Amino acid sequence: MKKLLVLLSSSIFFSLTTLSIYVLNSKNINQVPSFILKQKEQKEQKEETDLSKIFDREAYISIKDRFNNTNEKIINTIKGKYPKVDISQIKIEIQTDRNYGTVDIVLSPKDSNSKYIGKSTIPCYKKYDIKDKIEDFRLLHPETIDINTKENILNILKKRNISKQLEIDFEIKNIKESSAILVGREFGDYYGETEIKFKSKKITLNSVIDNLKIKLTKLKNDEVVKIIKSKYPSLKDISLLITIDDQKKNITIKANENTKFYGSVVLLYDFDLPKPMLSPKKNELISKSPISSEVIKNKKNDESLPKEEILDKKTNKLVDSEMSLDKLQKEKSLNQPFEPKEQPNEKNLKR
Repeated sequence: MKKLLVLLSSSIFFSLTTLSIYVLNSKNINQVPSFILKQKEQKEQKEETDLSKIFDREAYISIKDRFNNTNEKIINTIKGKYPKVDISQIKIEIQTDRNYGTVDIVLSPKDSNSKYIGKSTIPCYKKYDIKDKIEDFRLLHPETIDINTKENILNILKKRNISKQLEIDFEIKNIKESSAILVGREFGDYYGETEIKFKSKKITLNSVIDNLKIKLTKLKNDEVVKIIKSKYPSLKDISLLITIDDQKKNITIKANENTKFYGSVVLLYDFDLPKPMLSPKKNELISKSPISSEVIKNKKNDESLPKEEILDKKTNKLVDSEMSLDKLQKEKSLNQPFEPKEQPNEKNLKR
């Protein structure tokens, strides 16, 4: 019995010892990564304030017209290209050499209170018009891509080693089935815009249907398909899936997966109702009547003519001819002898 108790106590003691060692090891394992991570964070924070590492050997900027308003352009470009840098805590010195056509920028902490350390000198290059690089970049020589997306179009430029900072240098706009507009960004190496050509195995539906509003006469799938296919000929023989949401007032259009078109487009719809015929107002009818217009015209002409005057013999004064005629007619009627009307006699009445 004693042996059994000794064995049990030894087993319990061994288990407790093993558990303690496991817990201690677990704590040490957890503490090491957190300590390393903390050190890494401190190191990264220190690197972010070291100007020689922020603006390393590959750092540079490009501006247009480098010798005009140079200081202002350089500050704005550094702000745009390096948005995490607090430019207010940096001293900027510009060194220009017009003979060699070079502009260098010396960056250092503004004062002893600046959070930055170190020093760096970076070149300022001339910005190029992207239209002058069409042939160099072979922009009009179509390259085949999987889908005509922004990322795949930028990959064309990447393969041709056009830029090491594509997202900073270029923006892709107005993507169509086989072309897009390449735009030079404000803080990149190029300015202006031009077209880039490509061939695509699959075509996004939103690169074909570019107008996101549609007017309908009736809210039916057939009506939507009819309008879309008449407006976009490349979809004429394509099977389109239409989903109408009358609560949100939108229509989702999706191409059949077996076609070369990819993705979906959401359109807002409205009804194209015929405009009611407005009846003309009463005064508009009068003004448009040819008879009324003629009468008004004649009246105006009569009013514009000088009135004729005649001599009144009684008063020995000049009066208007219209007034004198009215007066004569009145006098004539007064001077005529009164002739009573024949009254019916009693005899005639009796008959």
